[in-house]
Amino acid sequence: KTVWTMINLFENDQLRQRMAWSLYKVLNVASDFNDDRILNEGHLAFYDIFPYNAFGNYFDVLKEVVFSYEMAEQLSYNNNLASRRVSYKQVPDENMGRESMQLYSTGLHKLNINGIPILDADGQLQKVYENHHVETNARLFTG
Repeated sequence: KTVWTMINLFENDQLRQRMAWSLYKVLNVASDFNDDRILNEGHLAFYDIFPYNAFGNYFDVLKEVVFSYEMAEQLSYNNNLASRRVSYKQVPDENMGRESMQLYSTGLHKLNINGIPILDADGQLQKVYENHHVETNARLFTG
C-alpha cells in the first residue's frame, strides 16, 4: 500500500483529497516527462500542488502548475530562450503560452454562460485569442 492510497482512503479530509484528484486529472503532466521516473519525487511534488490548493481559486492553482518544473519539462519552456528584439530570429517556444490559454483557461472559442459557442456576424465561431496573444504569453515564460 502506498502513502497516497492510505491518505485518500482513510484521512478525514476526503473532500480535499477528491478535489485534489479532480484538479490533478485536469492539469496533469505525462509521466514520460519525469526525469526521475523511478523515484517519482518530482511528480509527487507536482501532485502536492493540488491538496494544498484544493479550496483556493483556480488562478492560484494554475499559476503553481504553470511554473512547476514538471510542466516546464512537458510543455518545453524549461531553458527556453527569450526573443531578441533586434533580429527576431530567435523567438520563444510558444507551446506553454498556447496550452495555458487553450487547455487550462480560456479555450479556443468564446462561449455563452450556458456553454453554447458565440458566433460572429458571418456565423463563424469567435476566437478567444489571436496569435499575438500567444506570442505575448510565451514571452512571459522567458523573461
